[in-house]
Amino acid sequence: MRHCGIVEIDKENKAIIKEAKQVVFKNGDAKEILKKIEDFRMKLAYNKATESLESNFGWTKIYATLIDSLSKNTKT
Repeated sequence: MRHCGIVEIDKENKAIIKEAKQVVFKNGDAKEILKKIEDFRMKLAYNKATESLESNFGWTKIYATLIDSLSKNTKT
């Protein structure tokens, strides 16, 4: 995963990806991490300075893959 150079965003992005991978690996309940991903992506989208980071650094495809995997782990 490419870093954007904004320490706070890179740190949060890395933590979310790590947590998501752990949930997928452990086959845990994904509701909480899916909400964190949604909140992070919205935070990027609503800030003019960060709205293009996800696409510019290839995060969109990574998040799409994670969301697909996590959606299979969502318990009702």
